[in-house]
Amino acid sequence: MVVTLMRKNVTQDFAGAIFGVSQSTVSRRWDLLRPVIGEVLADVVPDPREVLGGGTVLVDGTVCPTWDWNAVSDLFSVKAGYSGMNLQIAATLDGVLVAVGEVPIHGARHDAHAYAASQGPGKVVR
Repeated sequence: MVVTLMRKNVTQDFAGAIFGVSQSTVSRRWDLLRPVIGEVLADVVPDPREVLGGGTVLVDGTVCPTWDWNAVSDLFSVKAGYSGMNLQIAATLDGVLVAVGEVPIHGARHDAHAYAASQGPGKVVR
């Protein structure tokens, strides 16, 4: 169920209907298992420098849609026209995905800010 949420980007309500459980059960399993999956897969995620091999990389931000939570400020991106989180993505000139920023940034923030902030605390990409 959690892998379905990760791979297919369905809502928790929809996943609950598919697997015959409530949305709150899906949410609890998501919170419990997502970090475990991340830890297990961490060893197989290549270092971006290994994938790149010294070539050129392009970095750009994309706003991934979210619900418009009133309690969370700065989600609405005027440029994109909807609420979301800004993810920074790096790819080779051939379109091979090299890296995705570790920290999503509120969609209302500019790409330059999102680039610096998405690297996580104490990290600098050169």
